[in-house]
Amino acid sequence: MSKTRVFYCLPLLLAELCRADVSAVVQQPLGSAPLPASQSPVQPGPDERILWSLFHAGKIEALKRQITDLRQRFPDWQVPADLQKALGRPSVKTTPATQARTKRPATTAKIKDACAGIDRQWAALEAQVVRGQHQAAVTGYARILQDCRNPDLMEATLEKAAILPGRDDYFRLTALASDRVPETERQHLEYQWLKNAYLTGSTDAVPVQAISETELQPWLERFEDADLAVVIAWRYFDGQAYRKAHDWFAKAEAWQPLHGDVKLGKMLCLEKLQDYDAALAVYPAGASDARIDEVAARLYKLKAWQDIQAARLAQAEQNLAKARALLTNPDPEIQQIEAWIADGRRHHAKAANLFADLYRQAPDNPDYARAYVRNQSRANRDELALNAEQSGGLLQDEYAQLLGRELYQRKQFLAAQDKTPTQFPNLVNIDAPSADLGVYARHKSGEPGRGRLDILKLPTASGTFTVDGIHTFTLSMSRMELDAGRAAACTALGSLSPKDSSACNPSDLRAFDPTGKLTNGLETDFLYRMDGWFSPYVRLGHTPTGGVIDPTITFDVGFVQQTETGNWSMNVYSQPVRQSILSYTGIRDPYHGQAVGLNTDAKQQEWGRVLRSGIRAAGFHSFAERWGISAAAEVAMLNGENVADNTAVAVSLNPSFNIPLAGFDYFSIGPAFAYEHYEKNLSHFTLGHGGYFSPEHYINVGPSLQFLSEEGRPLVFKGHVNAGVQLIEEADAPWFPLLAPGLGKYEAKDGFSLSDALDIELKGVWLLAPNLQLGAGAAVRHTANYEDFSGGLFVRVFFQDRKASYSTDIPNAMFNGIQAY
Repeated sequence: MSKTRVFYCLPLLLAELCRADVSAVVQQPLGSAPLPASQSPVQPGPDERILWSLFHAGKIEALKRQITDLRQRFPDWQVPADLQKALGRPSVKTTPATQARTKRPATTAKIKDACAGIDRQWAALEAQVVRGQHQAAVTGYARILQDCRNPDLMEATLEKAAILPGRDDYFRLTALASDRVPETERQHLEYQWLKNAYLTGSTDAVPVQAISETELQPWLERFEDADLAVVIAWRYFDGQAYRKAHDWFAKAEAWQPLHGDVKLGKMLCLEKLQDYDAALAVYPAGASDARIDEVAARLYKLKAWQDIQAARLAQAEQNLAKARALLTNPDPEIQQIEAWIADGRRHHAKAANLFADLYRQAPDNPDYARAYVRNQSRANRDELALNAEQSGGLLQDEYAQLLGRELYQRKQFLAAQDKTPTQFPNLVNIDAPSADLGVYARHKSGEPGRGRLDILKLPTASGTFTVDGIHTFTLSMSRMELDAGRAAACTALGSLSPKDSSACNPSDLRAFDPTGKLTNGLETDFLYRMDGWFSPYVRLGHTPTGGVIDPTITFDVGFVQQTETGNWSMNVYSQPVRQSILSYTGIRDPYHGQAVGLNTDAKQQEWGRVLRSGIRAAGFHSFAERWGISAAAEVAMLNGENVADNTAVAVSLNPSFNIPLAGFDYFSIGPAFAYEHYEKNLSHFTLGHGGYFSPEHYINVGPSLQFLSEEGRPLVFKGHVNAGVQLIEEADAPWFPLLAPGLGKYEAKDGFSLSDALDIELKGVWLLAPNLQLGAGAAVRHTANYEDFSGGLFVRVFFQDRKASYSTDIPNAMFNGIQAY
């Protein structure tokens, strides 16, 4: 194509650039399908104004070529009837030369000679431009403008010279015509040169001087060219300069409010700037433009995604309804938003159905699989397990991941690692074998030789080994010392009644040898536990050796069953009562039955070593996201050697509210209530009594705090603080409940006695090195009758490197072995 044809087609190029497609790809939110791309406007037919411009300019050949081209591009288009009629008669302005002849006759022969053959001169000069002989062409155009003084031909010459690539050259030519061509025409020609240079740029044949938007802007604003402003706006849009693009669209709208692109362009820019409300403010309500409706629908969907992420589900539903109203074709993203809203509202059955359909459409999308598994697990867990097994693949993997997460949340770390080995990296080697070495101590206040008790376990050693990932075996052995202090002579102890003790003269006693110590006792404990959703355990041990009463077997057998909202447990047990040396290992009558004339043999003079044996049920249920409640109930029998049998019932209740704090797994507060009842009062230390607290009614009520630091860190600690009041009522009791129940009674404490109570415990573990862990703990208990202080320290060696500590590394029996059961 010749350069003349290029020049003639520049207006057409502008129109095409104005209609260029503009992509507007919106980044989709998590869980959504790719959003449809918006496009710049595409007119349904050609711009016929260009044809009339060519006709009035007398460019008939170019007009015919353009008509042929438009018929090929728009098969349904027809040439306007009035344009066909105009083409049927000769044009008044066929060529620039005839224009000159029809407008005004040449005034001198010189002008006629200079203007003669001007078409050939133009063609020669165009050829020079194409060959790169720019300055020669500039000289030729200047000579025509200086010699041919016909205003029409001068204007036509300037139009021809517009193919020159240099702005300064062209503007010097327009200055030469300043005395014949009106200023408005010259400015229009100069602006047209700048506009064409900006739109077309350089070609291989003609390297046009580059023109920037900044250079063009004052000219564009002078002529208020909305079409070019839109072109500039789209260029900025394509370059992702969305704020500048928006400003240019605004300029175009100010110059031509009804321009077809400006509202669309502004909405797309604001969409990219994520100012969705401002974009929708541009949207004309009831617009008939399908392209703008499509963008508005997309904006409403984007707002719905934002609402879902911010948990504004009601607003998300409103925006979803507005988007659905604007769409005429099925849109899969609508279903996605609807599914996530149902998920947020915990409409599990509805959400599961929607995500199941989405997963069928996109079986490689993990978000759909995960959301389906999460909701179906609450709607119908059995159906989920069946579908996961039958479908396999991603669905089965997500189901396994769900089980792993649930096990992790319920502190079943071994089972979580066994189920999903890669989901929790810090659980690596959670099942590593280990060995512990530690020391534990306890001091309970009370009267020496009776209620007071000091316990020391030094050393205590244990080893843990796990089989098949979830079966854990632990064996512990402890060397023990007990110290109750020395009871005072004439104490109501053994065979000495309270009545005789008040009249007793210590010098009259033939012998007084109270039991106050145990040295080098041995206590053994063996534990098996299976980790998992159902977690059974068996604990076997024995009371300390070396005591007055021979040791006996102790046990604790039970299970913990996890549920969707918590857990429940049950166990049967037989454990020592560690409230006094009498209740723990037994004592010998220091008066040898000489008091009050009791006939006792040596066997009857040794009594104690009380076991509490019973069945206990407990559970925890969470509801309303942060609220939970724990409860327990227990029935027990207490019996010992030459000690009266007793029964006890106990219940407890603790509603709690979890406060989400950074660095804590849970931090729960709430009221706590506990109640105990004993059939008999066997809290004294004469023959037949057990030496343990056994009130008729015991009530403890007050605030409670339970906390656990974040799992999977080097340091993990847990504890509780319980503060409140105690109400205690004690029944009367025989002095000698087995040997002489009618001899006399300890008086009852009529009515409830009120006292304050405090129970504080803190324990934790710290991973000092990948194979070395330090554990420690302390506890304080205060009641009306006694104070109790406990503490312990141990060092643990892992035989495989660990990455973090967990609450299961804190022994549940850290203080159980030295505190009252």
